[in-house]
Amino acid sequence: MPTPVSNLKPTLTLAEYVDILGIFPSQGGASPGPYLGQIDVSAAPSSLFDALAQGQLLPTSQDSALFSILGTTYGGNGTQNFQLPNLAGAVAIGSGSGLGLPIFPLGQTTGTATKTVTPANLPPSLGGLNTGLDNYQPSQAINYAINHHLIVQFA
Repeated sequence: MPTPVSNLKPTLTLAEYVDILGIFPSQGGASPGPYLGQIDVSAAPSSLFDALAQGQLLPTSQDSALFSILGTTYGGNGTQNFQLPNLAGAVAIGSGSGLGLPIFPLGQTTGTATKTVTPANLPPSLGGLNTGLDNYQPSQAINYAINHHLIVQFA
């Protein structure tokens, strides 16, 4: 009987937060942030961000601005509720694709914490049948963004 092996990589435990009370992002307008729906990573509790990114269901009636940004990308039924991204026990990966990689749509989850290795998964030198082994750890596709606008505040 094959035994599952761990597919987890060396990691550092950090908390991913979602801002559920921030500034609504405008098209091209610079504002001091944080922006509503922005995800940040912190090694300590955050005073700027309000909710851990752990897949909580939020009511659409009480969080209509955030729902207008996230929709049902990460889950929920879209009428009574919607879901925050769930990065609990998962790493964030960029949405889209890269050279030789599959396409990961925004909000898609992939990977497993363990993988069962059988002779069919092994390389030929170890007795396998020349098939690949999926090595995706638990992940969820999100958008990475960098703010490139200079924000000037006047006192």
